[in-house]
Amino acid sequence: MREPLLFVYGTLLYGSGHRRIDQLIASHTMRLGTGTVQARVYDLGPYPGAIPHASPTDRVAGHVLLLRGGAATLCILDRYEQYDPRHPTRSVFVRARVPVTLHDGRKITAWIYWYNRPVTGKRRLNLASRKGSVK
Repeated sequence: MREPLLFVYGTLLYGSGHRRIDQLIASHTMRLGTGTVQARVYDLGPYPGAIPHASPTDRVAGHVLLLRGGAATLCILDRYEQYDPRHPTRSVFVRARVPVTLHDGRKITAWIYWYNRPVTGKRRLNLASRKGSVK
């Protein structure tokens, strides 16, 4: 079975300042490159949160990671993102598959954590581009 891919845009980015997550990302993932997803991202205080959006001009840039350890790594990340697959409506974030456009134009499918709460009154962030290359 192929290891899962994860699109990250916020605190799951290596070097975001969360030591525990940085250690997990460094030891259990391999960065494949950069890309964008069709979404909007909001400032939620201690972290950003993306929600899917219908407009193709609303893009959020991030990194695509290969998750070594597969389902076990996803379970650790699910806990960090406060996602409970048994109770998604109660979860702060939900994990879903999303189309990702890579920086070279190729399209892939990866997991993403969508924010699962209302964003009314939250400030929208512009994360439309991130520099990076495929390793």
